[in-house]
Amino acid sequence: MKSVFFHSIILLLIFTTSCSKKSEKEIQSKIEVEKVEPRTFDYVLNEIFYEKYPNFLTNSIAKDLALDKVLFKFDSLKEDGIISDIPLKLWYVKKNPYGPGAFAHFYTFEIKPSGKRISEKMNFDIVGFVGLEEASKLKEGDYYYIFGKNFNRTDKIGSEIISDKVFYQREPEIIASENSFHQLNLGLILFEADSLVKIKR
Repeated sequence: MKSVFFHSIILLLIFTTSCSKKSEKEIQSKIEVEKVEPRTFDYVLNEIFYEKYPNFLTNSIAKDLALDKVLFKFDSLKEDGIISDIPLKLWYVKKNPYGPGAFAHFYTFEIKPSGKRISEKMNFDIVGFVGLEEASKLKEGDYYYIFGKNFNRTDKIGSEIISDKVFYQREPEIIASENSFHQLNLGLILFEADSLVKIKR
């Protein structure tokens, strides 16, 4: 009887421990799902929209000032890899009609949106100047992180010269309603590509 009782206690302890471990794993898994790391630009965007202009949804002046601040910050930090951790989808590649090399046209596209980053609401087209050898290795429809220099936002006329079409829109704009922040559009950006890193899915 003592042996049976002893084994019963052992089995109960094993069962309780396994349940506890399972519960811990479930909790840890939930925490990991809920925890979303901000991207580099999110620190700037959070400050602008949550701290400086938290009323931008209901105040058109605040919304305009917020957009101006976003563009100013982008122009100030554009050479510091401010968008290098944002996933981009390659739309098309074509030879540069104005000189050597090629154009690689990307646009923002969230692979696994969390719904918890402002950067996920940020849209832009970006055209990179790349060498022909590099361009020949790219695959349209794939996703990339980009690294480069000489990042510049273009105006409407400039963007039309570079590309006859854009995926989003040519001019910056915040699209929002009274209760919801829909999109932050930055327009078309140009850059010289140093490295295009394919995102493994």
